[in-house]
Amino acid sequence: MAGNNPRPPSPFHERGSFSAVQPQQKSEDTSRGMHEVPASAQDAWEATRQGAEQCASRAADVAGEAWDAVAGLVRRYPLAAIGVGVALGCLLACALPRGDSMTRRMSEYSA
Repeated sequence: MAGNNPRPPSPFHERGSFSAVQPQQKSEDTSRGMHEVPASAQDAWEATRQGAEQCASRAADVAGEAWDAVAGLVRRYPLAAIGVGVALGCLLACALPRGDSMTRRMSEYSA
């Protein structure tokens, strides 16, 4: 060993002193920790709740702004808005399965 730095005494060094002092100290530490855990969990829950509220509020604001922007475009360009609506309807109709297969599936399930 380089240097003679004394090591701190180990609680295991003397048998009697360790067993008499440690359980009481552990009990106090545990009970103190038990009161801190609910507070920590409650603080974490509160922070999570506030974060979720802020996120929902921001999402509502963004959706409102988007709705206002679309409404403004429809007022400014009504014929183009109708054309976009018809085009989206046609794309949706092409993307969905034909009615006869849906009717057939519905009749199979009802029988």
